[in-house]
Amino acid sequence: MIKNTAGQKLTVFAFDSTTNLPKTGDAANITAYESLDDGAVTALADTSATELDATNAKGYYDFDLAQAETNANKILFSAKSSTANIVVVGVPAVVYPNIPQTGDSFARLGAPAGASTAADIAALSTTLAGFAGPGFLAGTLSAVASATSMTFAVGSGTITDQMVASWVGLNLYLNTAGRAPENLPIATATRVDTTHATLTFSPGFQVLPIANDVAYIGGTHG
Repeated sequence: MIKNTAGQKLTVFAFDSTTNLPKTGDAANITAYESLDDGAVTALADTSATELDATNAKGYYDFDLAQAETNANKILFSAKSSTANIVVVGVPAVVYPNIPQTGDSFARLGAPAGASTAADIAALSTTLAGFAGPGFLAGTLSAVASATSMTFAVGSGTITDQMVASWVGLNLYLNTAGRAPENLPIATATRVDTTHATLTFSPGFQVLPIANDVAYIGGTHG
């Protein structure tokens, strides 16, 4: 059941306490009740039960629920019949309605710009460009003739042999409008010095850096 929402129904089950058999044909004699959040027990606005199917769903009856009758975190349903020896129970007797989700209920996590995902990504590129840590270095790629092997130069931090041995991928954050981020696997990485490494990309992959491209090398370092 959905909280504070119209168009829903309550189902009750009626049976004969003397025979323990489902009771059919008793719609006109059944009244349904509810208690919202453990409050007073009141009759439902719908006083005319609808029998589902006297042959294939014996003993089951439906009541329409008004929107206000579903506006609670806990709802107890009960019912009774004016017919002697007939017991009626809600199916189920207690429900805990769900709250309909119509949008984000909480602020997005890690939103430096706050306006949109696109704005976050743009702001994040600036943040990451100044970050250097073990296994994650920001830098630039040289614009050489070969698009399958290039030099990576870090902006800050130190490239170690352990880092080079564990680098597994390259992420290009392209600041130029109209180009999306690219993730390319590295076939080999060779350290030139503490701030440069030569990267060779897996067959079939090419990198074509343009002005203001920022590259991020990701991996682990022991």
